Amino acid sequence: MILKGDRVQMVDGSTGEIVELWGVARLFARIKRDSDGKTTPVMASHIVSFQRPEPKLKLRGGERSEKRKTSNDEAEAGYFLC
Repeated sequence: MILKGDRVQMVDGSTGEIVELWGVARLFARIKRDSDGKTTPVMASHIVSFQRPEPKLKLRGGERSEKRKTSNDEAEAGYFLC
């Protein structure tokens, strides 16, 4: 399954990023080519391979869990906010 934002390689060897997808019976994609930066509509059947980008979101934890520990320490010490 191809999604918006995927990096793709087409039959002619060119590469790019999917900017837009549409279609019901036949899937089409608008691809921003790496070679010249222009967008080109192509049929999904012309895409040979694709690669998903790394997720930009980080999982919860780290700083948030440290903040919770700090607030719990204050609550145990008897500091309460009204």
